[in-house]
Amino acid sequence: IPAFVEACRAGLPNVVPVADPVYDLVARADMIVSDPSTIIAEAIQLGVPTLMIDVIPGQKVSIFRAFPGLCQTSPEGVVDQLDRWAAGEPFDRARFAALVDLDRRPYHAVVAEDLARLGPSASPAPRRD
Repeated sequence: IPAFVEACRAGLPNVVPVADPVYDLVARADMIVSDPSTIIAEAIQLGVPTLMIDVIPGQKVSIFRAFPGLCQTSPEGVVDQLDRWAAGEPFDRARFAALVDLDRRPYHAVVAEDLARLGPSASPAPRRD
């Protein structure tokens, strides 16, 4: 693994491998670029400017594609958006209101409240396959 990591960062002195917990990294990040992952919604929830790299050929469906500007399909698109944020363009997280709860409540709290509101019938019966 060390050889792989070194090959990935060759010629990129600003790339530093870390093994910190992901939420510690999100808290320190100025911007986030991720492959399809729940971290996209979680970072937006926390107000961190976020993009999804939409380049996986087998990824036929993604909820994130429903939000214009969230997904980038080229390196140039990613760099362009990161440059605009670095230059001071604000990240308008309100555009993603249908994806995240903008009052910054933790996602698990929102799900727990919804399940409690729906009652016991909201939980599927265990399967016995």
